Amino acid sequence: MPSRDRVGNGIDIELGELTAPTTTFTLPDLRSVICQGRVELPPDAPTARIVVVARRAEASGRSIVGPMLNHPFVVGIDDAGGFAIDLPPAKYTLQLADLQSGLVFHTEATDLELAAGETPELVLRPTLHWLEVHFETDAEGAPAICSGVQLQVPRASDAASNSLWPGGWSGNVEQLYCAVEAGSRELRLLVPAASLALHAMSPFAHPGAGNSGPVDRATIEVTEPVHRVTMRVPPPK
Repeated sequence: MPSRDRVGNGIDIELGELTAPTTTFTLPDLRSVICQGRVELPPDAPTARIVVVARRAEASGRSIVGPMLNHPFVVGIDDAGGFAIDLPPAKYTLQLADLQSGLVFHTEATDLELAAGETPELVLRPTLHWLEVHFETDAEGAPAICSGVQLQVPRASDAASNSLWPGGWSGNVEQLYCAVEAGSRELRLLVPAASLALHAMSPFAHPGAGNSGPVDRATIEVTEPVHRVTMRVPPPK
């Protein structure tokens, strides 16, 4: 169906069970609600990296795989923070995510319930928290090479994920992987106000194994606008 939502979203419709050779299904109202709104951000916010995420709040409790099948609706924002998104009538959890990492850094406290025929104006007012990770090595003159950082984040709620795409979780903790750009010694991410566990991953953690492993760990409680963390990685071997 036509939409301003261009991130490959789909709509799941439960039709029921086939109980006879000929079974008739009645589809729900498929008209979308046009939602317009804005995200209030500071002037220096990287709007090109920020997307609005709408997850159907009632879809996650159906089964153990519910959260992975609860495909979110995602739309970008313009330079002024404005956005428009088409949503089927339902209840939604609204979030903001950082496209660079796929990490959700803001979740609205109140779900949005939409009915057919509405044209709501939405305003999201997030508090931004930055995590700046710097990589160093003890070997003088050697490059500090880190393949990525593994993040462990408490889940925002039963219906909401911390990731823009399906990840793995254990209990109330979700695990995400943020790759580091080749040649870079820093990683700068928008993160939620939560307790984060970080594992720096290095291709030199297990020489000859051909895969990355954890080489340094840190735990931070995100409360300030900017958190800076230094993580040590082994020199190339």
